[in-house]
Amino acid sequence: TYTKAGWVGMIHRAVMTDLELNTRYYYQVGQENGLYSEIYSFKTISPHREINFAHICDMAYDENSDDTIDSLTRLVDAGTLDVVIHSGDISYADGYMPHFDNFMNKIQPIAARIPYQVSPGNHEFGYNFTVYKARFFMPGTIDEGGSGDGMYYNWDYGKVHFTSLSTESPVDTAMFTRAEKRWVEKDLKKTPWSIAHFHRPLYCAKDDDCGKLLIRQGLEEVLYKNNVDLVLVGHVHTYERTHPMYNYTKYDERNAPVYLMQGSSGNREGSLVTVGC
Repeated sequence: TYTKAGWVGMIHRAVMTDLELNTRYYYQVGQENGLYSEIYSFKTISPHREINFAHICDMAYDENSDDTIDSLTRLVDAGTLDVVIHSGDISYADGYMPHFDNFMNKIQPIAARIPYQVSPGNHEFGYNFTVYKARFFMPGTIDEGGSGDGMYYNWDYGKVHFTSLSTESPVDTAMFTRAEKRWVEKDLKKTPWSIAHFHRPLYCAKDDDCGKLLIRQGLEEVLYKNNVDLVLVGHVHTYERTHPMYNYTKYDERNAPVYLMQGSSGNREGSLVTVGC
């Protein structure tokens, strides 16, 4: 239970097990006094179908994210989107619970029907990421798949192995800890596709110092040595995509990651600008 600006509530968690492939499941959330949600449904993965992912980052709780929410909802309605990956700065609520409620209500038509996978950003750092850890129940909080609190974890979808990482510290600076590095080195495995997602970029056109601290802390080395194919990031409010990169050098072969930045999903600067952080 949290009390912040008059907010009082409880966050419940539940785990579904033994789900069959290519099967639609229906569910309802509520309690015995009759306060139930509407009935939602989701369909488990079909191993023989094309899979589509959407990557977003830096998206606000207010009207700035309306266009992105509308677009994602239409894709879910049409059955053409399987997973959303949100790499940090989740709502810009900055620990203010009523604003986070607004955001969760906005994404409900999406997250109630398909997986909504998140990584922490710098706007989640307040109270040592307490709100982030409470709001999102990611893999690794119920098994050995990560930090135990959603800060970093792994997950698989189809033939893709995903590694979700934290590039954040409790004092709003870039950080890739030794403990996280040791876990990543054990986690990364070569599947047909290996993708990492986290908040802060290692490369960006806007700032020559972009990512240098994380690179010195060993993040790029781990990604490169373990043949990660694609890295999804945000933080800088623009869209950029690199060639395969390692050590500030473009690689023509595929054994270096491609970095894709999508930090303009709906923040105070709009979705078409190329400045901000």
